[in-house]
Amino acid sequence: MDYYFSIIMPAFNARKFIKESIESVIHQTYSHWELIVIDDNSIDDTFSIASDFAKVDSRIKVFHNDTNMGVSHSRNRGIKQAQGNFLAFLDSDDIWYPNKLAVQQQLIQSHPGRPIYFSSYEVINDHSLSTSKSFLAPSEVSYSDLLKSNSIGCLTSIINREIVNEPSFSEIGHEDYQLWLSILRNGASAISTADVLAGYRVHAGGLSYNKVKAAHWRWLIYYKYEKLGFLRSAAFFIIYFYTSLKKQWS
Repeated sequence: MDYYFSIIMPAFNARKFIKESIESVIHQTYSHWELIVIDDNSIDDTFSIASDFAKVDSRIKVFHNDTNMGVSHSRNRGIKQAQGNFLAFLDSDDIWYPNKLAVQQQLIQSHPGRPIYFSSYEVINDHSLSTSKSFLAPSEVSYSDLLKSNSIGCLTSIINREIVNEPSFSEIGHEDYQLWLSILRNGASAISTADVLAGYRVHAGGLSYNKVKAAHWRWLIYYKYEKLGFLRSAAFFIIYFYTSLKKQWS
């Protein structure tokens, strides 16, 4: 089987970190990939930085949104351009470690037919140094597991297009979480490796984590998108709230 990865990278005013993010893809030990950068109408030189890479590496393609459309629209546009049979996602301030695709290619080969593959990752700072905080991936995740906790980090996720032909991110907060739920809703499960394969950047210029908004989005996903009903939505929301408190104080 041919393993060809299409990597989708939305970018908005990302000049500070996008060079390092793109280089982390170029330095992959597994080389059969394409990188699709969607510049979301940045007002800095994000587009020109990405375009410079595309001039010297034909695997990199850069597109520009005429207006600022948001991360979901940008990822969906990238998916429409993708030629690979596997989709991967990397935001323009995060990084992959060199063996990321190689390890996951082996995971796919040994566990074919899964809709989603993912891995563990760690939190890094502005200088790409580890903060000693890691998110260890469970070996397998079902729909019911995912309702309790979103253990699939978008920067490590890979979607199998032979199982999920044209995935689409909804225009909501926690859009990746809602997509994973929609894919696993039919009884399939996602599988992972415990290897730490990526760095998720937390930095001063990043989007602030608003816990009230996050809670609101979580409730909408349970109640409106997953249609769990009030009582089941409330039960899973309590689990989510309790888990969030444990993470905060751990």
